[in-house]
Amino acid sequence: MRAMIQKLRDVPSIGTTALCALFGVMGVLSPNPMWAKAFYGASFAVGGYDKLWDGLKSLSRGRFEIDLLMVLAAVGSAAIGHWEDGAMLIFIFALSGTLEDIALGRTERSIAALMKMRPDQARVRRDDEEVWVGIESVEIGETVIVKSGENIPVDGAVVSGGSSVNQATITGESLPVNKTEGDKVYAGTMNGQGFLEIRVECPATDTVFSRILKLVEQAQSDAPPTHAFLKRFESVYAWGVVLATAGCGSCPDGAAATRSIGR
Repeated sequence: MRAMIQKLRDVPSIGTTALCALFGVMGVLSPNPMWAKAFYGASFAVGGYDKLWDGLKSLSRGRFEIDLLMVLAAVGSAAIGHWEDGAMLIFIFALSGTLEDIALGRTERSIAALMKMRPDQARVRRDDEEVWVGIESVEIGETVIVKSGENIPVDGAVVSGGSSVNQATITGESLPVNKTEGDKVYAGTMNGQGFLEIRVECPATDTVFSRILKLVEQAQSDAPPTHAFLKRFESVYAWGVVLATAGCGSCPDGAAATRSIGR
């Protein structure tokens, strides 16, 4: 339950989408037409405010995007008397945005959880003493000491000791792997009950774990070609829909059809 509440707090649009749906349902169930329109209007306001604001900001930069088109379509539906259709359109669009926010939030939480697996410091043997230093200052060839229950901070080879290591973050293995002298170990993995001395074989910025993080962050920030194409196309599509609608509404048959629908 606590985890569910935290997720709700992480994605505020869940609340607005739920309210949008609630007001829409109240509009459908209301026996009074005036109250029904009031509920539908509340659904429009709650579910469409952010989309309208984002659309107007994009329009001020010279881009007419789907956000504004959907809001105009819902308002147009209400203008011809189909309030419930407009409310449904607003809800579906708000729900799609919420699902997108949830997916992005899940990815961000996964990256944050991965980053927690990599220690910021390492226990290094220098001048016959054990000292804590930042992992960026650990040099190749130095000996890092990892005790029971600690995360391994570097990529290297075991020079002394033995333990079982949970390598799920790197290899996906569900069971710990026994490590003894000469075996490779990786940053971001969890040491078990044993004691390990590890000879560093690469800098902290070039570990397998660091490369995985870079790839994940790059995949999150870089839009795929299809997404980039759709972003370019959506403005053309939105203008096309508006111009086509205006053209149909200005012709005699279209205007008559519009009036008959309104009645």
